[in-house]
Amino acid sequence: MMSRISATLVALLLSGCVAAGVKISQDQIQQLKVGETTYDQAVSILGQPTSSSATSSGYRSVSYTYVEVTSRPENFIPIVGPLVGGHDSKTGIVMLNFGPDGKLKNWTTSGSAMGTGKNISSGNTSGRVPQQPSN
Repeated sequence: MMSRISATLVALLLSGCVAAGVKISQDQIQQLKVGETTYDQAVSILGQPTSSSATSSGYRSVSYTYVEVTSRPENFIPIVGPLVGGHDSKTGIVMLNFGPDGKLKNWTTSGSAMGTGKNISSGNTSGRVPQQPSN
C-alpha cells in the first residue's frame, strides 16, 4: 500500500514539469571565444544545436533553444484546480554565428518568462513573476 502511495506521489510530482531543447549555462557561453572557437569546438562544449542554417557565402548560424513549462500547484487541487490553475514557462535561446573561416563571429542570448492562468486566473500570474532563464 505504501509503495502505491509513493509511486502516485512521484507520478504527480513528475507530471508538473516538462522541458525540451538544450539548456545552455552562462559558464558554457564563457568558454566560447569570438575569433577563435570553431563550430566543432562549440558543439563539443554546448552539444548539438537545436537548429542550424548556412548561407551560400559560407556563413553558418546555429541556435540552442530551451523551453521549460511548470504546472502551478493549484492545478492539483480537486475542484479548485480547473478554475484557478495555470502554468509558468521559461524560454532561453543562444545563437552563434560563424564566418566562412569556420570561427565564431558573435553570439547572442535571449530569454523570456511568462505565466498563464486558467479560467478565473486567466491573464493573472497570481502574484508570481517567473525567474529569467540562467543563460
